[in-house]
Amino acid sequence: MNLGPVSTGIVWYLLGDLSVASDSGWREADDDRVDAHKSDFRACKYGTANYGKPSVHISSSSPEGKDEEMMSDIDGLVKLDNGKSTIKALKDLKVALNCMSCPIN
Repeated sequence: MNLGPVSTGIVWYLLGDLSVASDSGWREADDDRVDAHKSDFRACKYGTANYGKPSVHISSSSPEGKDEEMMSDIDGLVKLDNGKSTIKALKDLKVALNCMSCPIN
């Protein structure tokens, strides 16, 4: 009997700790979807539609048998399981916000 994914609780990650590299997530980020997410975030509409929450890739193959995050071989950050377009949109918006708040010389 397949029970599917099981939630073991919530762990908060810093946006900068999550990988959007090619070996992260089960599919590539879609540019149109990333743009749609950015529009929704700017309009404070995130959560008003049926978005799945991003999740990280967990493995139980550690020597101690504990669940642990899988790390990207490309950038060394935590691999995503799902939500790559969402995380990419948030990272893009964070970069834009950081640039807006830079002092102008």
